[in-house]
Amino acid sequence: MTFSNLVKEKRVNAAQLLTSHSLVKTHKALGIVKISDKKVLKKLLKGLSELKTNFIVVTTERFDTDANNISFVSDTSFLDAGADFVISDDAMDCISGCLEKAITPITITGNPVLSQFDPMKNEGNAYLYHNADEWSIFATLIRYLENYKFTFDNKNLVKNIFES
Repeated sequence: MTFSNLVKEKRVNAAQLLTSHSLVKTHKALGIVKISDKKVLKKLLKGLSELKTNFIVVTTERFDTDANNISFVSDTSFLDAGADFVISDDAMDCISGCLEKAITPITITGNPVLSQFDPMKNEGNAYLYHNADEWSIFATLIRYLENYKFTFDNKNLVKNIFES
């Protein structure tokens, strides 16, 4: 698959995910959240609910949130190429489907295949954090979302991921 075909496919899949999960269509970014630590996830959800970004949270538990930008699922088999990013606390699991689908990994350091994206040099293929707590994860997500606004930088990031 070519890079341009992948980008087109991602747009179509993202639209389908937004519709099927009743998420806000005016929010541009769509992310998958795969955090295994339920205490960290519960605290993180409070911050996520305030962002103008859509999230599909992979969990078997239900959390009390009335945010219209968060949906909960237990099955990830259908989350193919529609997401822009995935937040994971497992660096090895994170790349299993991300790289070939050009989904930006936001994960803890520790995977030698992933390197911190530097928008000044247009190098790297991920956004990495060092501590698996809600504050480190949230700060890294904000860094990613700031870069996401810049089309040229984000396209270079996605291309780096695709070519990894």
